[in-house]
Amino acid sequence: MPVKHIVQTATATQQDPLWQQLLNHATQLATLAPLVQAALPAELRPHCQLANWRQNCLILTVDNPVWANRLHYQIPTLLKQLKTEPALYNLSRLEYYVKPAEFTTKNIRSNPAHQQHRLSSHSAELLRDSAEAINDPGLRQALLKLAQRSRQIN
Repeated sequence: MPVKHIVQTATATQQDPLWQQLLNHATQLATLAPLVQAALPAELRPHCQLANWRQNCLILTVDNPVWANRLHYQIPTLLKQLKTEPALYNLSRLEYYVKPAEFTTKNIRSNPAHQQHRLSSHSAELLRDSAEAINDPGLRQALLKLAQRSRQIN
């Protein structure tokens, strides 16, 4: 749901001053986000997001340190460009923080590197045979546990 829709709906139903302050800030961020995205170089846009605007400082999040480094070198140019926008005339600083893209169960399952590997019946049998020949109880238990996965998957 777009922020503007939430703001319009909430404005009609809430009269609390603190709530109004929060809604005004959300509206301001929704207005500034496209301006910031437009000012960013094309290669940085998918990796940078507006996080906050406070005390004449724009705060951005970057999804990894590589893009943070690239953003770092763009800050003087970005400041000059963004100060030309009427909504950001009083911009004095630009800060950024690395905030990795969130991992979700869906993302992990769809990533081929994280898919469960299948263990053949023959491999499971070899693991059980090896476990029987090992004196170390911890290693024996680990091999047997791994061999059991074959039954659960197949």
